[in-house]
Amino acid sequence: PFGDSRPSGSVSPAVLRRLPVVDVVPRLEQLRRQEHLRYRDLFWKHDGHLNEAGNRLFALAVAEAIAAAGK
Repeated sequence: PFGDSRPSGSVSPAVLRRLPVVDVVPRLEQLRRQEHLRYRDLFWKHDGHLNEAGNRLFALAVAEAIAAAGK
């Protein structure tokens, strides 16, 4: 449900610079399901950006990834 908006065949600038990249989408999906939220419950209706609930789950997923990288 969280698609990649880059054109097919393009490479992320972070990858080109060899910066660490973490895909939090799978964990974000798990958190969404655990909280019994619908996909659309994570986004503002008028512009498609993450709303409060979406940002909260995204922050949790990022915090977990940072903690795991520090181990």
